[in-house]
Amino acid sequence: MEFEDVLRKRGSVRKYRPESLMDSEIRALMEAAMLGPSGMNLRPYRFIVVRQEKKLNHIKSFCPYAKYNAPNAILVIGDTSRSPHMWGNDCGAATENILLEATNLGLGAVWCAMYPFEDRCAPVKKLLELKPEEEIYSLILIGHPDEEKGSRGHYEETKVTIIDD
Repeated sequence: MEFEDVLRKRGSVRKYRPESLMDSEIRALMEAAMLGPSGMNLRPYRFIVVRQEKKLNHIKSFCPYAKYNAPNAILVIGDTSRSPHMWGNDCGAATENILLEATNLGLGAVWCAMYPFEDRCAPVKKLLELKPEEEIYSLILIGHPDEEKGSRGHYEETKVTIIDD
């Protein structure tokens, strides 16, 4: 798929077929995530891919906007000790790259906000036995879509200021 097509087609998918991601798809998504920019190249993130239905449903139960039938999830985890000020930016770039690569692969995904909502993050951190310095940045529900997203555009000229000579 051409890059502009990926950008325009990427959208939140909320209906999925039941099949799980293949290992090769996970590898491609993780490679894309790690290609994102990172302050001082510290790369203060790691990723937890959940394919186990029981654990996935437990994780989704803590996020009010994660009630979709996706058979997989990716949690983007930031290490605040490694990059105390920039970990969120780096995790955001990784999250967006996952979403773009999912579209490129013909997958569907939806970004469910976790950080900075402690009521969502704390029980999942406990469930996954994360270290105190690890923060859950995002929960990405992902799988093979059972709905079609059309091309879109959101350009608003009024939100652009150009400063010239």
